Order: sequence, then C-alpha cells, then structure tokens
Amino acid sequence: YALAYAHVRFVLIHGGREVLRSSGTGDPLKAVAEVMGPEVARAMTPLPTSDGQVELSGFVGAPSLHRGTRDSLFFFVNGRWVQDRALAYAVEEAYHSLLPSGRHPVAVVHVRVDPADVDVNIHPTKREVRFRQGRDVFAVVQKAVRHALMEHAPLPQVERLRSEGAAVSAEDRPPQAHVGREAEARLAQLGLELGRVLPLAGTGPLPNGGPVTGSRLPPLRLLGQVAQTYILAEGPDGLYLIDQHAAHERILYERLRALRGSLAVPMQTLLEPRTVEVTQYQARVLEARQEAIRKLGFDIAPFGGTTFLVRAVPAAFPPEEISNMLAELLQPGHEREGGYDWEERALVTVVCHAAVRAHQVLTEKEMSDLVRQLEETELPYTCPHGRPTLVQMTLAQLERQFGRR
Repeated sequence: YALAYAHVRFVLIHGGREVLRSSGTGDPLKAVAEVMGPEVARAMTPLPTSDGQVELSGFVGAPSLHRGTRDSLFFFVNGRWVQDRALAYAVEEAYHSLLPSGRHPVAVVHVRVDPADVDVNIHPTKREVRFRQGRDVFAVVQKAVRHALMEHAPLPQVERLRSEGAAVSAEDRPPQAHVGREAEARLAQLGLELGRVLPLAGTGPLPNGGPVTGSRLPPLRLLGQVAQTYILAEGPDGLYLIDQHAAHERILYERLRALRGSLAVPMQTLLEPRTVEVTQYQARVLEARQEAIRKLGFDIAPFGGTTFLVRAVPAAFPPEEISNMLAELLQPGHEREGGYDWEERALVTVVCHAAVRAHQVLTEKEMSDLVRQLEETELPYTCPHGRPTLVQMTLAQLERQFGRR
C-alpha cells in the first residue's frame, strides 16, 4: 500500500529488522523507488491519465525491465490492492512482441472508476474485483500502456542493460533452424524484396493506410559493421550498436503484419510445385491452419495422405526451406493455441527465417537501408521475440570511459 498511498509514510518491521520505510512525500515515483528500488524507478514510464469513466495513473517498466514471474505487477482499483487476471492480461498484451518468451513486465497501475461499476465482494479476502464494463476497462488499460511504451519508453543503454540484467541469456533465445549459405542468401533476399515493394520514410503511407509517424530514433550516421553482426552508427547523443538480425526481424514483422491484414503479401508462384512430407499430426494442423498460412504468402494444398503441394511462397522465399519452416511452425504442443496466438507465432517464425543472419556481411547500402527502415517502425527497440534491437552508449558514457569527466 506504500505504492497506492504515496502521501502516507509506511514502516515495515519483520523479525525485529526494518525492511521497508517510505517517506510519504506524496511523490508516486519516489514511492516506487523506495519499494522496488531506484534502478526500477529509473526505468519506469508514467501512464497517461485517462478521462471519462475510467481514470488511469501509475508507471510501466521499459521493455528492458522484465521478471520471471508476475509478482512485479501491482494493480489498485479505487485505492484497493487487487489481483486481477484481466488487468494483468491487458498489460501483458500491451507488451506483445516486446519481451522475451516467458518474461513478464513490471508495472504499477492505478484504476479509478465509479464505485457502483465495480463489485468488490466476489472474493472472501477482497483481493479480486469484477468490473461492470470489464471489456472497456481492459481496452483502456491496454491502450494506455501501449501508448506509454511507444511514446516514452527510454532507449536501452549499455550501462542500463548491464545493471538491470536485461541481457538475454541463451535460454531466452528461440531456436533457429540450420540453413546453408545458399539458403541464407535467399532468405535475406526476402527482406530485400519486401523492402522494395513498400514506401520508404516520407514517401507515402504505411501498408495499412495510416500516416507515417515520426520515429523516436534520432537521425543516425552509418559507421560500419562489427563482427559481421552489429551495425555501428552515430547519433547526436552518442553511439548506437544495432543487432542486424533482430532489427531486420522487427522491420519484417511490422511490414508482414500490415500486409497480412490486407491480404497483400507479395507471392511468387513456383514454376515447379514442390511436395512436402509431414507427420500425421502436422498434416492435421496444416489443414486446420491453411487460411492463416495463406495470409502469410504461402499456397500449400493437400496432395493425398500426409503429402502437401507447395505452389507459391512469399517473394524470394527459398522453396528448399519450406520443410524447415513448417517443421518449426508445426511443432507439437501448440494445438490448443487460439487462432490469434497461432497466427502471431507463425508470423514470428517466418520473419525469423527471412531476416538477415548474424555473421553475414552487409554492403554499406544494405546497412544504410536497414537503419533507415528501422527508424520507420512503430517499436524500433525490440525484435518480435523481445530481444533488444539496439543499445546506446551516450557521449557522457564515452567521456567517463576516457576519463574526460
């Protein structure tokens, strides 16, 4: 409750030892720092205050700040601490494609509604509530959190990532299918083809018809490539290291997502249709998800038994990789996923195979195009798996390293 009532001073003593003391100054962010730590408070972004029937306030953590459990999600309804699955789901949906798999955000969310619109008597301990207009509250919370992340989330920095433990371990990285050099080149070509059919920054509308919005990334000057994996660029406030694979995944994800909605993913018809053998389980899933796969630019039809005929693939997608992609996409254990969840996973799988790889040499033009296209994205700081696409080393950090300040 020190988070809910920042104007009240709290002292918690456990086992004869003081474990918490809040100052009661009335500053909500200072209360977050006193309860959750100063590092967490520095990574928090304020929620916009909502007008109308639902009023919101509080803070949400940057995508680089995440936990292994939901214990750092705090919700208060009219000043009462509650555990609400719908509110937790609304917040986590707002972080969709921003966090590594199995990780959860950090948030302190205050919801104020008319007391007549919320039932606080559905649980003996009063920890759960039921909103009269639950869907409206869900939508307001999700929209507000997403807006805060898009507009105000801080740029990942080298020191911040190290101190908060946000560097993704090998366990968090999704498995990637092995491909040969020739297949890698053709996979990368898919990204180039998709880039050619879409407008560049300032030249026209986005694929979904919306206006081109300003990026929160500053103008960057390309410097070169490090370890054939990271693009080094200079901005007005320091150096930027860009993971070329993760950045390209974000670019392709947003483009394919927009094109999928309008059924306009560029396709190439194969001169010689290819047959693919799958297991009986995979065949059932493939038949059930055929329409979702078609939206991604694939034309795959049953050809008898567990054999399928591939007649078209997304532009420049290597036909010889279709078996690897389907094997990853149709893994057992996802048969209970809803349509939306499965389509999202399919989309992420396709862009992961399509993006340029680590340890792949890029020309100066290819690096420049990738940086410019990343600036156009809606959420340029993470890939669809939730890994950072870039980190920044500020001028102040550089000066400290060289003993200039």
